[in-house]
Amino acid sequence: MARMLLGFYGVPYAVFFGVSRDTVGAKITAHAWVAAGRGRVTGGGSFGRFTVVGCFVSKRLSHSG
Repeated sequence: MARMLLGFYGVPYAVFFGVSRDTVGAKITAHAWVAAGRGRVTGGGSFGRFTVVGCFVSKRLSHSG
């Protein structure tokens, strides 16, 4: 929903996809979070807990600069 609202209002954003493995077992957890500029929109505290395995950058962000 955050990604849709940011796109609707023309705010550049990036969606990150990450995974983490439990140190005790073989359980793997996946998570996604959204950032707009330097601001964390949803799930931003996850950067330290999950390894980023993919990222989608909005067209507006990839063409700026």
